[in-house]
Amino acid sequence: MTTDTATTPAATDTTDSATRSRVALLAIVLGTTSILAIAGLFWPSPAGGGETYAFSDIAGQRDLWWGSSPP
Repeated sequence: MTTDTATTPAATDTTDSATRSRVALLAIVLGTTSILAIAGLFWPSPAGGGETYAFSDIAGQRDLWWGSSPP
């Protein structure tokens, strides 16, 4: 007794292609944002030229940095 099973490789190829495209897009987005972060484009450089920020560097953007409004 034999049994024939019908397979649909076209459906699995489409799913694999869509998944592969999404993973590739995610990799490109994460790679781009990590390069921008390393380059320092997400935060300003300190006005004093050192490695730490002074209050005057972030006073105008305090809500963005700390997530709260001043008292």
